Amino acid sequence: MNRCDGEVLRRQVAHLAALYVILRQLHGTLARADVVALLLEIVAGMIGSEKLAVFERDDDGAFRLIASMGVDADDYRDVHAARDPLGRLLASGTRYIAGQPHALADELEMPIAAALPLHVHGRVTGGIVLFSLLPQKHGFDEVDHQLFDLLTTHGAIALRSTEK
Repeated sequence: MNRCDGEVLRRQVAHLAALYVILRQLHGTLARADVVALLLEIVAGMIGSEKLAVFERDDDGAFRLIASMGVDADDYRDVHAARDPLGRLLASGTRYIAGQPHALADELEMPIAAALPLHVHGRVTGGIVLFSLLPQKHGFDEVDHQLFDLLTTHGAIALRSTEK
């Protein structure tokens, strides 16, 4: 193994270890506040967004804001799939990444970097919206997409497992 291969292997092992730690933290508590804080921390610190919102879907299909950072919470208190493009995007269950094709991209009334519907057993239970990225971040890499996968399933399960 040459030096370059060894460095790649070390980075991959470190990345896997970080994902494992995130999984343990998400599933290691039933405290809702801890799970929500961890979701914000992952998106802000590991993905690189300080303007984001976390939503939970109600029985009537509306998305209710449960946490936000860097945005006016009043603007996103209730997002309805029937009348809000962002609600339709989350309800679609399909991840949206700015600049990539998506059936509902043209409906969006505001620029967003990403929308991650949260799924439990194939049902959309909420969503995480990244409104922008940090200035030094110019897009998403493979690690970000792996974190998106983790959040959309394990984040949703952890959030659903907590008491309201």
